[in-house]
Amino acid sequence: MYIGIDLGGTNIAGGLVHKDGSVVKIKSVPTGKERGFEAVAQDILTLIKELISIAPQSVDGVGIGVPGVVDKKPVNDLLLYKFVVV
Repeated sequence: MYIGIDLGGTNIAGGLVHKDGSVVKIKSVPTGKERGFEAVAQDILTLIKELISIAPQSVDGVGIGVPGVVDKKPVNDLLLYKFVVV
């Protein structure tokens, strides 16, 4: 199983999917970007934890899609909080 996160300007969407691509669950929460990156990052972590908690088997990975250009420089340059860019 995998989790996919889509960070958008309006919503943060998360999906729990089987390895064959079939969707188990989709959840969405408002982005609330005016609260700042730490609050948004915390919402992403909470969404991931919620999806893991309902997964019928272990989750092998999480992918996060973000708007803009991604650079593999230090994570602080990306304003991501507690995430590792690979």
